[in-house]
Amino acid sequence: MASVKTRSSRLLVENILANYAYVVLMGVVTLVATPLYVHRLGASQWGVVALCMTFQGMLLILDAGLGQIMPREIARAARSGSAVPAYFASLKIYGSIALAAFLTGQLLAGYLGVQLSRGDTALQPELILALRLVLLQFLFQFPNNAAIAYWNGSEQQRLANVRQAFFTFGKHACSVLLVTCWQQNAIAYMIPFALLGAVEFFANLRRIGVGAPTSPDAHRPGLSVGGLIASAGGFSVAVVIGMLTSQIDRLYLSRVVSAELFGKYVLAANLGLTLMHLQGPVQRAFLPRIVSLEHPSRRVILQMLGLFALVCLLPCILLAGVAEPLLNFWLKNADFARVGAPVFQLIAVAVGINGLYGGIYILLIRDNQYKHLIALNAIILLAQFVSLNLLADQFSILAGGFSRLLGSCIQLIFGFVVLTKLYLSNDVKCVGRI
Repeated sequence: MASVKTRSSRLLVENILANYAYVVLMGVVTLVATPLYVHRLGASQWGVVALCMTFQGMLLILDAGLGQIMPREIARAARSGSAVPAYFASLKIYGSIALAAFLTGQLLAGYLGVQLSRGDTALQPELILALRLVLLQFLFQFPNNAAIAYWNGSEQQRLANVRQAFFTFGKHACSVLLVTCWQQNAIAYMIPFALLGAVEFFANLRRIGVGAPTSPDAHRPGLSVGGLIASAGGFSVAVVIGMLTSQIDRLYLSRVVSAELFGKYVLAANLGLTLMHLQGPVQRAFLPRIVSLEHPSRRVILQMLGLFALVCLLPCILLAGVAEPLLNFWLKNADFARVGAPVFQLIAVAVGINGLYGGIYILLIRDNQYKHLIALNAIILLAQFVSLNLLADQFSILAGGFSRLLGSCIQLIFGFVVLTKLYLSNDVKCVGRI
C-alpha cells in the first residue's frame, strides 16, 4: 500500500513538474517570438493579428466547458478501464462542433471582416483572408483538444506536454520565418498555424488510435456521445458565460478604439494573461486526483489552495511591480511599454487573484456545481459590461484592465463563500488524501 501511494505521489509531482516545464518553454517561445512579430509586422499589421486573436477567442466560446469536463470524464472512465473509448466519444463532439463552426464561419467571413475592420476598406481583403485561415486552424486545433483531454485525464501529462511543445515551437518557428523572409503581414503569420495545426491533429489521432486495439481498455464500453453531452449539462452553460467574461473586454474595446491602440492593448493583455499558465499545471495535475477521491479532506483542500497562492498570486504581484521595465525589455519599444504597462499591471493582479480561485474551481468541476458557476459568471459578465461602459470613454484601454480586475475580485469572494459552505463547514464529511 505504501509503495502504491509513493508511486501515486511521485506521478502527481512528475505531472506538475512536466506541466511547468511546458509553461516555461512556451513562455520562452512567446518572449522571443512576439517582439519579432511586432517589429516585422509593424503596428498596423499587428493590429490585424490582434483582431484575428479576438476572433479566435470568440470561437473558443464553442468549447462550452468541454476543456474542463472531458479530462474529468476521461479520468472517471480510466478508473473503469475505458479511457480510449471515452476519447473517441469526445472526439466526435469536438469534431462536429469544429466542422459546423468552420462551414458557418467561411460563409460569414466577409461580413465579419467588414465589421472588425471598422470601415477600413484597405484592410478588409487581407483581414477576411486571415479570418479564413483562423477558421482552418480551428477546424483541426479544436478537435485536437480531445487528445489533450485524454492524456491529461489519464495522467499522461508528460507526453501531452512534449507533443504540444513540439508542434507549438514548429508553428512559431515557421511563422517567424515567413514574416521575415516572405511577407510582413498577417497572412504570413497565420499560414503555419493553420497548416501545422492539421498535421498535429492527425499525428495525435494516429498516436492514440495505434495504441487502442492492444490497450487493456480498448474494447470496454466507454461513454457515449449522448452521455458526454448529458454530463456537460448546465456546466456548459456556465462555461459559455465564463468565456464571454474572458472576451468581453476585447470585444468591447475593438469597437471603440483604433486598431493600433487595440493592438497595444492585446499585446499587454496577452502578456498578463500568459500568467494564467501558472495555475494550469497544478489544475491539470490535481483534477484527476480530486475526481478519484470520494470526499477530499480539508487538509488536501487547504494544501492545494496554498500551492495555488504560492505559484500564482505571488509571482503576479511581483511582476506587476516591474511592468514598464519588463515590457520595455521584452519589446524594445518604449511607446508600447508606456501605453501597455498599466494594462499589464491590472491584468496581472487580476490573474493572481484568479489563481487563488483555481483550487476552488477544481472542486466545483468535480461536483458539477454548475448552478453556482452560472450565477457567478452571470454576475461577473454584468459587472464587466457596466464597468466598460462607464470607464471606456475616460480611461480608454485601461477600462479593459479594470473590468478584468473587478471580475476576479467578485470571483474570489464568491468562491470562498461557496468553499466554506460546501467543503469546509463542520457538517461536511471530508476524507481522503492525495
